[in-house]
Amino acid sequence: MKLLPAPAADRRSPFAAGAVRFSITLPAVWAVVAVAMLSACDGSHGADAVAHGDDAGEASDIRGRLSFVEVMPAEDNTLVYLPAQVRVPMSARHLLAPPIEAMVLGIHVDVGAELELGTELASMQSPDQRAARTAEQEWREIARQRQAHAESLEARVEAGFQSSLPLQEAQLAAREAEASARRARSERSATQSWVDNISRDGGWIWRSGVSGVVTTSMCSPGTRVQPANSCFEVVDIDRAEVEIRVPERWSEAAREGSRIDYSPASGGGTQRLVFSRRAPVLDATSRTRSVFYRPPTDSEIALVPGASGRAALITDASVEALAVPRASITELGGGDVVFVDRDAPALPAAVTVEVVGRWGADALVLSDGLSAGDSVVSRGAFLMKSLLLLEGE
Repeated sequence: MKLLPAPAADRRSPFAAGAVRFSITLPAVWAVVAVAMLSACDGSHGADAVAHGDDAGEASDIRGRLSFVEVMPAEDNTLVYLPAQVRVPMSARHLLAPPIEAMVLGIHVDVGAELELGTELASMQSPDQRAARTAEQEWREIARQRQAHAESLEARVEAGFQSSLPLQEAQLAAREAEASARRARSERSATQSWVDNISRDGGWIWRSGVSGVVTTSMCSPGTRVQPANSCFEVVDIDRAEVEIRVPERWSEAAREGSRIDYSPASGGGTQRLVFSRRAPVLDATSRTRSVFYRPPTDSEIALVPGASGRAALITDASVEALAVPRASITELGGGDVVFVDRDAPALPAAVTVEVVGRWGADALVLSDGLSAGDSVVSRGAFLMKSLLLLEGE
């Protein structure tokens, strides 16, 4: 610290007499801070004690002001945090329409209801089915009557009272009526394979052929619907996925083997999801790629379609990467360092590191002078840096 005369401009001020200004270097500031910290804790130690930090007693005093944490091998590399949205793929959305034309008598499920295979959806009535049943019964009766007539003619022919031509015509008519009855029966049976328990008056119960949650109900009692008219939308929420839009910079890393930690905006904790699929190309406008993640197999995680949140995109960390608290890293001499405690009771030594990523609240670093299991300063890194700068003065 050097005292210099005040400039001429200062001499013109009301405080010109004895005015001086200070030229303070940054290392000197750090040194003063270190001295102040040590003096506040123990008035018996002055600046000389700080300057001679290699003294065993002083080193012990400084170490008491530090906290340490063990360096861990890194498992994950958190690339980026992104907004997330829960979506359901189109293949998991089902539009349900009645298998045959019918009148809706009553709806048995509400929006939000969870369906299983065979759940009753609605009570229906198909007048055409009643007409088909009536037609079958009529053809059966016609065939019976024509067969009886043919048998009567056959007896007359055998008795010699009738030629064979009318008999042949009667037998042909009976066979035609029987064929019509079988055709009506076949058509009605084919319809009944799609409809459960159709009654004599054409009433039947429409049952679900899929499982999921009813998201939309589009039919009401009294309306007549056809197989081309959808009445319900059912979503298989077990196939819900979380979509993130990954910037081009990280898009190639978001592939098979990557995962996300999804935090719903509604709360409830973080959920680890695995890679499902990704869009084949980048969006030309936003320069992002849609990537989808799903709960692991046999997981109890239940995603809520439409929900939003935040996702951390995670990949495997380098095998050489180590995890240290971010508070342990400080800048010194133009590079990043941590203070490693190896030679106690001596003070921790500065080791240069290269920050290559992050793992949750920790930073991922590479360093030839650092190994898993080492202890690094987690609280007090600034104090150690100040002492080094003070010794350099």
